[in-house]
Amino acid sequence: MRRPVVVVVVLLLLLHATAHATAADVQPLESSTPVSTPLKPLVYITIFCGKSYYVDMLKLLLQSMTVFGKYSGDLLLITDEQMKAVLQDVQGVLQGFTVHYLLQPPCEGRFMSSARKLNVFDFPGLRRFSPVLYLDLDVLVVRPLASVFAALDHAELLYAGVEPETFCSNYKAGALLNIPEGGRNITADGIPIDRYNVSCSSPGFSAGLFMFAPHDRIRSLFNRTMERIMTWIRSGTVTPSCLEQPFMNFFFVLEHSLHVPGISKFVMDYMPQGSGRRNSGARYRAQAERKMQILRSHKKVLIHFATGNSKGVSGPKVDKRVSMQHVFAQLKT
Repeated sequence: MRRPVVVVVVLLLLLHATAHATAADVQPLESSTPVSTPLKPLVYITIFCGKSYYVDMLKLLLQSMTVFGKYSGDLLLITDEQMKAVLQDVQGVLQGFTVHYLLQPPCEGRFMSSARKLNVFDFPGLRRFSPVLYLDLDVLVVRPLASVFAALDHAELLYAGVEPETFCSNYKAGALLNIPEGGRNITADGIPIDRYNVSCSSPGFSAGLFMFAPHDRIRSLFNRTMERIMTWIRSGTVTPSCLEQPFMNFFFVLEHSLHVPGISKFVMDYMPQGSGRRNSGARYRAQAERKMQILRSHKKVLIHFATGNSKGVSGPKVDKRVSMQHVFAQLKT
């Protein structure tokens, strides 16, 4: 007669134990759920041709990154075996950074060496980083880079330094455009640029410093830009004075993949001494002093020692190291 009562009690005890066991089982599952690791920023630089001139500029850039930029994180060097050996022999030049290498074919001249920056997606670990910041060797960092990194909020756009020269300038995409008798700017494929909703007054940008997230759209545009450069080189056409910059402007502006104003508010252009007949001696010193005053009163983070005179003169006549050393010393005082 008492069996039903016993059965009910046993069932209640089993249900109570099962509830406790279920709760106990759930807790470890929740605690073992993988948490996504935040992506880290990456700075990358290209350096080729084994010249001490470039090594000196790299030293100044890296020193400025640690001293003023408060950055000693991940650093990617796109270079060749010869230059890698040179850098590893230079005492302390890479100290403090987590250094990665993307090795490329040996130095193939200024045009191809400069364009190698577009191969950054060949670095296997790239997608572990964001944002990715490219800096030319003729750049100094003068304030913490964190403010620049924080500006990236559109993964499909390139953040660069927008400049006064507009899209059709020879310093930008003008070298890749034809001007037919009708006066309309057309691409090499014969398509008027206004069909892309782009005009000659559209902004252009510097290829000397830019930032992006490793998005597939950016990768595609880098690849297409490099393919057009390779076609240009094979054709034997004269190298544009601004090397790969017109090609990058061509694709990123036409494809509406340039963020405006990008990182312009963080960048100051600085004319190196000797880049033009009027930029020397007392005139240069006065200009340098004005620049330092602006630099101290404005929140600039990056100084780009662009050549930028009307004839596009660059090379050994303009020793950017002198200006970089001068500014670096001034900032330390």
